[in-house]
Amino acid sequence: MATFIALALLIALPIAAWYFGADSRPTDGRHNWAH
Repeated sequence: MATFIALALLIALPIAAWYFGADSRPTDGRHNWAH
């Protein structure tokens, strides 16, 4: 169960961050969440 949660977070966090930050920072949408 914990493995599934960790895997889901690992996948969902970058996608969610890119989704919310893509329009505001169009320079590099894939890596904006890292800033």
